[in-house]
Amino acid sequence: MPGSIDNEQTNHKERQNQKQINSSCQTDQIIVTTIDQFAVKLVDQQTRLQPSEFKTLDNSLLQKYGVKLYGSDRDTYDIINDFLEDNQSERAFYIIDLGALTNSYANWTRLLPNVTPYYAVKCNPNPVILEALASLGCNFDCASENEIKAINEITKDPSRIIFANPVKMSSQIRFARSNDVDLMTYDSEEELYKIKLYHPYAKLILRLAVDDSKSKCRFNKKFGTKLGQVKELLMIAKTLKLDVTGFSFHVGSGCSSEESFYDAIHTCRQAADIAKELGIIIKMIDIGGGFPGVDRSVKFEDIAKRVNDGIGNFFGEELENGSIQFIAEPGRYFVENTHTLVLNVIGKKRVIDDVDGDCETIIYTLNDGVYGSFNCMIFDHCLPVILPFNERDGKLLKSRIFGITCDSMDMIADEIMLPDLAIGEWLYVENFGSYTIAASSSFNGFKTDVFKYIYRS
Repeated sequence: MPGSIDNEQTNHKERQNQKQINSSCQTDQIIVTTIDQFAVKLVDQQTRLQPSEFKTLDNSLLQKYGVKLYGSDRDTYDIINDFLEDNQSERAFYIIDLGALTNSYANWTRLLPNVTPYYAVKCNPNPVILEALASLGCNFDCASENEIKAINEITKDPSRIIFANPVKMSSQIRFARSNDVDLMTYDSEEELYKIKLYHPYAKLILRLAVDDSKSKCRFNKKFGTKLGQVKELLMIAKTLKLDVTGFSFHVGSGCSSEESFYDAIHTCRQAADIAKELGIIIKMIDIGGGFPGVDRSVKFEDIAKRVNDGIGNFFGEELENGSIQFIAEPGRYFVENTHTLVLNVIGKKRVIDDVDGDCETIIYTLNDGVYGSFNCMIFDHCLPVILPFNERDGKLLKSRIFGITCDSMDMIADEIMLPDLAIGEWLYVENFGSYTIAASSSFNGFKTDVFKYIYRS
């Protein structure tokens, strides 16, 4: 049923010496082993992996969060029905599929084997998602003290974090230093002075401004430095005796062109050549985010191919001799298809829209809204599709959908054609895991914070 609705020098050195460096495929089947592990068998499209190459999620994580196991033959409708049969509440809730998360991670390692993912925590900071990704070996892109705390609590390993916020509060730079988070970004002279004062041993990544014109959410108005400013910012860092170790970029969130990634990697090559002239050896390139979730205006496979082309063409020699590392900051790609929002019709009324009384609109109120999960319509240019759980044939009626709060601006859809829904009827929105929960509020005392976890093979 369609319904279009879119982060003292000695002590530091001692800590450094104590650090440990932490240094594909579709899910084929699930095996619950006798050693109390939940094994996910990862299989390349052509080559079946050996048992020693299985990737595992510890069964204790699944037990801890009451994860229900489903086979691939169970569709979303069946799974929602299972939960509704046991449901004693009219509250909205999320069904979160850790199997989809594992599949996406496996697919990343298969298609981008030379690019280490640092999950963008801001996209969806659900601690179960973070814990599952950490167990799979993922690293993390954090933008704030609180995000760093959340990841350190899970991983106990600050080397798995990049503090990827080019503009940081001084207190949070100090916090990063005291917690051994050394890898961080910058894009201005002023930021270098703060870092020199509060974390002089940081490993710095200079963020470049690249073409983001093919993206829904563009960042270059706020972040990044043009290629023409790179030499100046590198020279200032060198004068301050700061360690610039690499470059980063972000083509924008919801990028629709694989060529944007290729061109940006070329820009990094040009910046690396400038650095080399100054005696600065670049050891890391961060290709940022912008990778699609379920949006098929561009395929992840096509982006991966052009990323690999760019790495090979512009940094092939360094990659071959192991002198450079590539990382990325995917968010949407990992979590968008993991979440299904299930929500309830709590209000209904019929209104006459014109003076002749010929045009009737049905107004529905749901138990979530733009102050909650649907904030993505404002901040992320999202067009969610709301589907009635009880499918039916029949006439579609002109409808308007509001969220649960007392604000009349809490409107999910002004005009949408829907069947005649009843109070208490359930609806659902698939692929709703990115930039939904993260920015939701508890305005008016309402918040969707009920999560049901599954693992679908």
